[in-house]
Amino acid sequence: MSDLMQTEEQESVLSTGSSEAFFRKKYVITWAFALGLLLFLLPFSQVKCGTATLAENSGLGIAMGWQWKIAMIGSSNELLKAIKKDEPGNKNKFKERPNVFAIVAILAGLVGLVMSVMAYNNRSLVNMSAGVLGAIMLIALLVQFKLVLQSSLGDKGDKEMNMSSIITVQFTIWYFISVFLFAAAAFISFKKYKLELQDALKRAYDFEFERQQRLQG
Repeated sequence: MSDLMQTEEQESVLSTGSSEAFFRKKYVITWAFALGLLLFLLPFSQVKCGTATLAENSGLGIAMGWQWKIAMIGSSNELLKAIKKDEPGNKNKFKERPNVFAIVAILAGLVGLVMSVMAYNNRSLVNMSAGVLGAIMLIALLVQFKLVLQSSLGDKGDKEMNMSSIITVQFTIWYFISVFLFAAAAFISFKKYKLELQDALKRAYDFEFERQQRLQG
């Protein structure tokens, strides 16, 4: 029985040690931020009519306000123009313009990327904040697009074929992976910060213990 308990304790120590070793790795956070930023070059959002894709844009294109890439021609192009139709009093037009949420997410990722390779005492806290901010901004981007599309199509009536029921904005797998990587970078930074605190407390305890030993000797 005692051997069994000892074996379980050893396995627990080994698993804890392996997890700590992962969080202590130097460039894990760097890779998370780097990959999260690179995904901004891929399609982040698509305008769909049923299962057909009308247009799409990358994360960087959304941030910079670049024109959406038309995936279909003819009537689908006309539908996309109707979505972005400039009407009096409509402040939530679905059109090309720089997006603050996407810009802040990119800036947060760049800050986290740079800080992750610098020797800075509080870099884990900065990286954690950058990861949380980036993830929140990307989620806010999704919510904003859903609300803007609903606002753009909700009041068009029969004249526009009630497009709100057939046209949707969908975000791609690359967007969700980017959100995950920003959140993962924040979590890893948090765990790394806790380990750094534990190491600092252990060093302080060892120093005090050695000082007491010298005084007693």
